[in-house]
Amino acid sequence: LAASLRSAAAGAGEACAKPSCSGPATLGEFLVAVTDAGVYDRSMRPPCSANLGKDPTVVEVQFRLTQISAINQKNSHITMNGYLRTWWKDERLAFNGTVDGGCFDVLSFGREAMASIWLPDIYIDNLVQQEADGGFMSMVKVYPDGSVMMSEQLLITVKASMNFGRLPFDRHVARIKVASYSRDISELRLVPRGGEVASAASGVGLSAPAITSVVWSFPSDETEDPSDGFETPGKVSVEDGWDYVTLSFEYARKERYFIMNVMIPSLMFLLVSYIAFFVDPTAAPARAALAVIPVLIMRTMSNSVYASFPQGSQRMWLDDFLYTSMILCVGAACQFAVVMWYLQKQKARQANHKGLIQSRKAVSDMWKQADLEDITLWEVLQRYNRVEVTSDDIKKLDEDDAAGKQEDGARELPAAPKPKVSKKARVLAEEGDLNKRLLKQSPHAKENGVEESELTVLRYAHTIFAQFDKDSSGSLGPDEVRRAFAFFDIYKSTGQMAAIMCMFLRDQGMWSPEEELEVKFKFSQFTFLLISIDSFELANAVSGSLAHRFVAWFQAMSPSTMIDTVSRVCFPILMLLQVVVFYAILPLYPSGV
Repeated sequence: LAASLRSAAAGAGEACAKPSCSGPATLGEFLVAVTDAGVYDRSMRPPCSANLGKDPTVVEVQFRLTQISAINQKNSHITMNGYLRTWWKDERLAFNGTVDGGCFDVLSFGREAMASIWLPDIYIDNLVQQEADGGFMSMVKVYPDGSVMMSEQLLITVKASMNFGRLPFDRHVARIKVASYSRDISELRLVPRGGEVASAASGVGLSAPAITSVVWSFPSDETEDPSDGFETPGKVSVEDGWDYVTLSFEYARKERYFIMNVMIPSLMFLLVSYIAFFVDPTAAPARAALAVIPVLIMRTMSNSVYASFPQGSQRMWLDDFLYTSMILCVGAACQFAVVMWYLQKQKARQANHKGLIQSRKAVSDMWKQADLEDITLWEVLQRYNRVEVTSDDIKKLDEDDAAGKQEDGARELPAAPKPKVSKKARVLAEEGDLNKRLLKQSPHAKENGVEESELTVLRYAHTIFAQFDKDSSGSLGPDEVRRAFAFFDIYKSTGQMAAIMCMFLRDQGMWSPEEELEVKFKFSQFTFLLISIDSFELANAVSGSLAHRFVAWFQAMSPSTMIDTVSRVCFPILMLLQVVVFYAILPLYPSGV
C-alpha cells in the first residue's frame, strides 16, 4: 500500500510539473516581461516604434446589453446593465501561441493587472450616472498576435432623446455615445466592432439577448425567433476632430395599456355626454350632471397622462385626443345651456298663448261685433285703445269726490284704492296739456268689461301678425302663419298648418280652397285659430316624398327639441370622425426615431 501511494504521488508530481514550452509560462512572467521599461512603455499608444507614433490607433467598441433596469420617461433617462467591450491591437504584447511552441493561446487577467498595459481612455458622452465600480468586474484578454479585448461590466444611466409626439404609438432610440477623452482622430480612431474607419454606419455596435417587457417592445420581439436576441450597427460621427461612436437600439411602447385605460374610457365618457341628449331638459339637475361630470373626468385623465411625462410644450397625439374629447364634452354642456335658454324663451311664449286663451270671451265678442258691422277685428280693437283724460273727466271726478262716490263705469275692485287726480293734474287739464300726462280706459272697454290685460295680449298677436304680413295685404299664408304661431310656442309644418287652416274655415261655415297651400287668413281668423289650436293637435299626418316629410318633421319641432334631435345625430358622427381623423394624422406627429 505504501509503495502504491509513493507511485501515485510521483505521478501527480509529474502531472503538475512545468510544461515543456517556450516563452512566458504564467501571467506573472508575462507581466514581468511587458513591464520591463526597455520592452514596453504603457504611456505610448500602439503602434509605436522608437517612441514615435505611426498611424492612429484603431479601437473597436461594442456594448453588450444584458438588461434594461429602468426607463424614466419624465426625465428621459434609461438605466441599463451590460458590458462595454473594446478591441485594439498592440504588437508589443504579441507572444507565441501553442502552435508556435508557446504555453497558451490567450492570456486573461483582471483589474489589478490592467494597470501594466496601455488602455484606451473611453468615456460615455451622454452619461448621467454610473454606479460605483466596487462591485463590478473588468477583464482583459491578450492573444498571440497582440490583439487585445477589454470588457467592463457597467450599470449606467444615460440621457435619452425621447419624443412622445405619437404617444401611445411612440418609438424611441436608446443611445450610448462613446468617445476618447484625450486623443483626437490624429491619434485614435473609434469604430464599431467589425466596422470601418469613418464609415457612418457599420459593424455591430450593440448586441443583446432576448429582452422582454410588459411596457416596451424591443427589436428581438420583431424577429422570427425572439430568443435569438438582436444586433444593431454602430454609427460614427466626427465632431471637431474627435470620433464619436453611437451604439443604439430602437424600442417601442406597447400601446394596449393606454388604449384600454385612457382612449376607450374617454370615448365611454363621451357616450355619457351623449346620453344627456335623451334626458328631458326640464330635469335640469340630472341633465346638468351628465353634462358636467364628463368634462371633469376628461380633465383628470389628461392630468394623469402628464404625471408620467414631461410637462413641456410638445404636442402629444394622446393629449390632443383627450383634449378633443374634452372639447366635445364641453360642447355637450354648452348645448344644454342653449337648450335651457330656448326653454325659457318657449315658456314666455307659452304664457302669451295662455293669456290669449284666457281672453277668449273678449275676442269672441269683438269678432262678433266686427262681423256685425262688417269691419275688421283690428278696427274693433282700435276702439278699445286708451283715451285722454279731459277737463270734463276731472270735473266729474271732483263732483264724485264731493258726493263720496266713484262712478267711472268700470268693474269695481273692493280692495283697490279709489283713483284720484292730483291738483297738478287738474291744472294741466285746464291748460290743455293733460293729453301728455294722463290716460284712461276707453268707453268701449268699460261698456264691454274688457280689461287692459286682455287687450295687451291681442295687441301682441297683431304685432306678430303684422311682422309676417310683408306685403301689407292683411292676410297670411300657411308658412307665414306657421312661423307666426312659433311666437306662441306652437310648432307645425307648413303642410300641417295649411290643413288646419282649411279645417278651421270649414268648421266656421266658410269655404276652403282645394289646394290647401293657397289658403289665406285675416287677423281675426288668425287670432281665433290661436285660441282654438288645441282642437287640431291630432292633425299631424304628413305625406309626400322622404325629403318633404323630413323637412315637415323638423318644422314641427320646438327649437329646444330640434337642438336635441340634431345633437343626437351629429354627436356620434363627431365621435367617429375624431377616431378616424386622429388615426389618419398620426404620421404627422413628430416621431422619436
